[in-house]
Amino acid sequence: PSSSYSYSPPSTTSESPYDPESPPEEPECDECDKQCPASNGYPIAYSNGQIVLAEVDIQWSGFGFNWSHRRSYANIIEGGGGTSGVLGSHWFLNDQPYLAFGTEPGTGLVTIAVVYGPHRTKWFIEDGLGGLKPRFGGYDSLVYDEVEHEFILTTSQGVQSIFYDTSTEVGEAYWGKLKAQFSKGGGWATLDWDNGLLALVSFSGSDGIGIAEFVYTYFTDPAREGLLASVTLSIEGAEIRRAQYEYYYANGTHGPDRTLKQALVEEVDAFGAWQTVRENWYRYYKTTGSGAFEYGIKLMLAPEGVAAARLGGFDLDTASDASLVPYASHQFTFDGGGAVTSEKVFGGEMEIQFAWMTNGNNPAFGDVNTWYRRCIETKPNGSTKTVYTNRGGSVILSIVTETATGDKWYEYNVYDADYHVTQKVSSEAIQSVSEPATSTGSLTVTLKSAEGLIEVNTYYSATSTPSGEIKGYLATTGVKEGSGGTVAVTRKVKYDTRTVNGISIHPIKEVYDYPVAGAADVDAAKTTYARTWHTDSESGPSYQVYQLTTTFPIVSTADHGTGEEEKTYRIYSNEGFLIWEKDARGVITWHLYDPATGAEIQRVEDADPSLLPDPPSGWVAPSFGGSHLIYDFETDSQGRTVRAIEPEHTALIDGEALEACKPADVRAATVRRVRYTGYFDSRHQVWSAQGYVTGFDTAEESWHLLGPVSLDRRDSVGRSVDQIQVRPVCACGALSLSSLGTLDPATQLPDRGLWTRWSHTIRDLWSREIGQRAYTEIPVQNGSDGFEGANYRLTQFGYDAMNRRNREVGPDGTITRTVYDVRDL
Repeated sequence: PSSSYSYSPPSTTSESPYDPESPPEEPECDECDKQCPASNGYPIAYSNGQIVLAEVDIQWSGFGFNWSHRRSYANIIEGGGGTSGVLGSHWFLNDQPYLAFGTEPGTGLVTIAVVYGPHRTKWFIEDGLGGLKPRFGGYDSLVYDEVEHEFILTTSQGVQSIFYDTSTEVGEAYWGKLKAQFSKGGGWATLDWDNGLLALVSFSGSDGIGIAEFVYTYFTDPAREGLLASVTLSIEGAEIRRAQYEYYYANGTHGPDRTLKQALVEEVDAFGAWQTVRENWYRYYKTTGSGAFEYGIKLMLAPEGVAAARLGGFDLDTASDASLVPYASHQFTFDGGGAVTSEKVFGGEMEIQFAWMTNGNNPAFGDVNTWYRRCIETKPNGSTKTVYTNRGGSVILSIVTETATGDKWYEYNVYDADYHVTQKVSSEAIQSVSEPATSTGSLTVTLKSAEGLIEVNTYYSATSTPSGEIKGYLATTGVKEGSGGTVAVTRKVKYDTRTVNGISIHPIKEVYDYPVAGAADVDAAKTTYARTWHTDSESGPSYQVYQLTTTFPIVSTADHGTGEEEKTYRIYSNEGFLIWEKDARGVITWHLYDPATGAEIQRVEDADPSLLPDPPSGWVAPSFGGSHLIYDFETDSQGRTVRAIEPEHTALIDGEALEACKPADVRAATVRRVRYTGYFDSRHQVWSAQGYVTGFDTAEESWHLLGPVSLDRRDSVGRSVDQIQVRPVCACGALSLSSLGTLDPATQLPDRGLWTRWSHTIRDLWSREIGQRAYTEIPVQNGSDGFEGANYRLTQFGYDAMNRRNREVGPDGTITRTVYDVRDL
């Protein structure tokens, strides 16, 4: 999509920037910036019929960054789609956001959208003071730097993204594009553009050392010119993972020109060769007509469906739509505006229908409690869910109706002008609902005055940093009984302020939990968070916390506590890694990481700080501690632990062998227990085992296995299919491909003669568990499943029309049934 984007915000749900139940410095989920559209489970947005699907082909964490190559499809793009976009029409790359400039209908105020994709957009609007403010209650800020010709987006966590402005000094090819990104501690990601196409993203830590890169290549032939051909992740110069793409062109049969056809994800195996990890295929409507629009996705084949279709002998380029429907994870039809009117999932087995109505009175964005769009979802069991959303896409009212009885259940939300939820009303608190009969009708909800649960939120109306009050941030949560009830405050939150170059963030400072309604602050359970901060590479302030001190509520001796104030301490690196921690008893833990992958490579528990580099001032081991237990972790190129090596201890082991794998004697030795894990992604297998090592990190280092190797074979979406225990051919050496002997070429599994235990999970194409085999007699022949009764005991599972597991048949024929109501209860 181009840098113009019509003003049509996604569904938003405004929440506190941090969950007070979670450690404040833990990164929050950024999948949709806590503004994910309300959707059904398959998933269609109730606000506009948008398909809410995203695929993560590559992801990486390091240097304080979380970067991925995530793509999402948009069936609705205000202003049209055309052939723009490096992934073809109607596809977005969510980690390459751009700025779109416009005006708000009705007010004429300038708006700027930070567009990540069809269901993640951060909207900003003029604040009347010469700046910008979040339009839909977010906690991020967008500031314009006229001198540098750039916009600075700062998240509530302190991560900054820099965008080019639209000045002539910048050049039209760069207008609104992402220029760079900075971590909280001053690490940076640099984006290199070539004729408007992103060529390279390189990451550097706060020390300026760069290790990780995303490299992008594009097609150059006329039919596909400018379309993304591949993206490759490399770490320290070694290629790790890549995604390759193919498109419909030259009047292809199953999609308009320049639409995404295939996505192939590969990884480098242990031998340096590229191996396929998963593959997705897509088909589209080529013309607009009944149930279709040009560029609308017709069929989506997930990796398991692709594999099964090929196994069935189908050529995915030439097979008919009808022949591929049984393998399709999703099948869609649309109305004239692009909204989904029906979706079929699980190979057409389950169909959900949608009907849409837009308010003909065209309410403004400021009419936060007036319905703008209605969606009626008809489910396979005949029940319906009716959802009313406001102009900003937030849910006002949802109604679940059991068609047979007419019974209804409600959820009702009330918003303030900034799209914050001020009341969340349960069904028991609703007296009546009057729905609009026509597109110009009104929606009226009448509440009971003294019955039913209502959750109440308040927000600060002004900023007072000494008091911890920040305008627009959550102040209190509470409950009341009925609309006329008295609010019982259950929690109050206050905030800290950290300002860097004039831009402030506000992490939580204090949380008060009230055990009794109306209790004073002094009687509340109070948790406080005190911070000191790192400086950046130029000794200026940064958003990265150095030390976080958490003070917990005092627990009296009558409640089995100490009656004293207890604190914990955490110290972070400039990249955001937790380095030191001290618990309430004074026990210290130290961590070391690989900055390129973010993987922990060493941990010392009950540490003696005097034995470690750069200990915090005044930190000493407690009198009862300081045992200094060292754990080492060896990782693969993706940062996954392949050897977890525990502290050393003395044990009796087999002595030096006279012959391979045969002990000569038994002796006492200093050993370290090892937990091995082997990841064989192209085979969809994970091996794990236990063992030990002697002479670790010396010339006499010797690795060993103990007991069987556990082999977990998974499907392409990572769900377990086979759980096998295998006797290694030799206990000598660390876990490796040779530990289980020569693998059967057909199954890529060890010889059956080595198997000691086996259970098999039977799954359909959609990874649903439909059976479980527990083997009592493992068949000797490789590839044989054996027979029920003779070799295994079978448990079977069934599902109702709503895809809920409702039936289990045990090995002895015992049937267990589960009946759900329309609310899935």
